[in-house]
Amino acid sequence: MLNVKFVLLIALLVPQFAVAIAVDPMVDVKIRLLIVEEAIHDYLTNNGQYSCPCPYSTKHGGEFCSLDSAYFFDDASRHPKCYTSDVSFDEVERYRSKHHESFH
Repeated sequence: MLNVKFVLLIALLVPQFAVAIAVDPMVDVKIRLLIVEEAIHDYLTNNGQYSCPCPYSTKHGGEFCSLDSAYFFDDASRHPKCYTSDVSFDEVERYRSKHHESFH
């Protein structure tokens, strides 16, 4: 178990750590999933229902998009968020702030 004094010292020196301690990790996972879901929905809305945003998306014929997906073709700043690991801590915090009532 972590020494309480050590945790408090780190929390004072690194504010992001304090926020991370106070936030329920399951809520963070849920927010990341919601952000990914919204990103894929937006991509499909703008590019057509049978476009391939993510490797695990399916093409019109039912096969997986895999390497044909936009995830691999668009540069990292533009490709759709397909995995929770694509979502930054800052994006989670912005989402939490925007939807304050839902996650507190």
